Amino acid sequence: MKQQTLVMGSILAVAIVAAVICVGMVSGYSIFKPCITVDPVSDTNTGSTPVDAGQYINIDPVIDKTTGDLLIVTGSTNLPAGTELMVQAGSSNGGAKVRAGTVGVNRFSSPLDTSTMEPGKKTIKVTNMIGDLEKGDYRKGDINATASFTLKGPYLTTDTPVQATITKDDFIRINTIGDRSFGDQFLITGTTSLPVGTEVLWQVSPASFTTDPDQQTGTFTGAMANSQVTKGTGNINRVSFAMDTYVLLPEQYNVSVSTIAGDRTKGDFRPGDLTGSVLFTLHQGPATADQGQYIRIDPIADKTTGDLLIVTGSTNLPAGTILMIQSGSFGSGFGSDTMVRAGTGGINRFSMPVDTAILKPGTQTITVTNMKGDLAKGDYGPDDVTSTATYILKGSYLGTDTPVQATITKDDYIRLNAIGDKKIGDQFLITGTTSLPVGTTLIWEVMPDTGTPPTGLDLNTTGIMANNAVTKGDGTSNRVSLAVDMNGFAPGKYVVLVGEFKGDPANRDIAMGDPVGSALFNLE
Repeated sequence: MKQQTLVMGSILAVAIVAAVICVGMVSGYSIFKPCITVDPVSDTNTGSTPVDAGQYINIDPVIDKTTGDLLIVTGSTNLPAGTELMVQAGSSNGGAKVRAGTVGVNRFSSPLDTSTMEPGKKTIKVTNMIGDLEKGDYRKGDINATASFTLKGPYLTTDTPVQATITKDDFIRINTIGDRSFGDQFLITGTTSLPVGTEVLWQVSPASFTTDPDQQTGTFTGAMANSQVTKGTGNINRVSFAMDTYVLLPEQYNVSVSTIAGDRTKGDFRPGDLTGSVLFTLHQGPATADQGQYIRIDPIADKTTGDLLIVTGSTNLPAGTILMIQSGSFGSGFGSDTMVRAGTGGINRFSMPVDTAILKPGTQTITVTNMKGDLAKGDYGPDDVTSTATYILKGSYLGTDTPVQATITKDDYIRLNAIGDKKIGDQFLITGTTSLPVGTTLIWEVMPDTGTPPTGLDLNTTGIMANNAVTKGDGTSNRVSLAVDMNGFAPGKYVVLVGEFKGDPANRDIAMGDPVGSALFNLE
């Protein structure tokens, strides 16, 4: 039995709005020039991912976002490591470079800023890039994939760029960034007095960089992109830029954002007079050979309560090592284990889905720790390799601090929503509705379907068993949900059961009481 444990009280222990993006590693300062012009992505595409025997790109599932969120587009491909990809979502675009994976399946990741996107159903498109930028034939290839998500919230900018009249009182200020580790993907944000729709130019360059060719040494790394001022609070508006440090070398960097001078249509594209800047230091990530055993958590974008959060990362711990992933605090938190999976080059991977419905809004800390010992012998517990990461959880608290003992009537119900076909390795939310009050403790089981409807828990089968609580719904009914990970399962039909938790776990007395909800799905 695979087990997930949800900690409930004492129960079981680059916003790019127009045409320019250039991120990379080049000599001199030729990085500060337009690289490629891209057309906005049509949002009429329903979203599909081509999978065939040839070359392919697959986009990981994307959850809904709110305007201003960081969107990190990830996925897999059998294109060679080092292949450059164009990642587009609506009017925003960014770049990614394929990174080596395992057994022929490589990975990619690209951060996008949703601040300048118009709300609604959005299409993400990822396409391979071919040709040579220096020779002027850099262009899109014919390998691509699409996926869709819904962008909520208000529209934060304008359809028509604004030409601002700069006064001596105008300003642009970038918020403190702090130290970062190589590979971090995050939003750089700031404030400005400039009107919404003003185009601004972002530049990221080494603090030691100089335009004097006689003083240039080593390899230049940096980034440049343009975006628009978006709506902030009151008379203070917002600037933001999605940063991907995978293209940088570890050192100190200067980030600047400025108004734009010149005529871009004529190739005259340069910083204007109004500028804000800040420094940050990029440290070598933990994946160096001389740093011993490590766990590294991938950057986490902001979430809203009820979203699915997939915690991923890398480690040099051996494949098969058990990791404990925790989020939130005792009484309103999550704790579950996952297994390290084989990677390449000594860098292995882990992934775990988390349902944020039971977590309290605010700054959340994710902790990942390797586990040691033998549960059957009573010495199973955390070891000394650990890592933490933080993210912001928005929205309202959907749970309660005090578990509820419901009084069950014949009219009470739990209904699970249809799940649909899934594939081995899918990580997703099972959801449903219930008449039970918020805080009622539930027990879940996901197990192979035998063809005979189960009457309750089966402690002798293989599957997933977990407990959590009823959370707030839409006012007419409350919500039940469970994050599941189908890695390591055999293909076939599976049944999901959820009911009120009964018994005393301290005495290994675990049972499922009425009402019970159920659903079936196929795993391919």
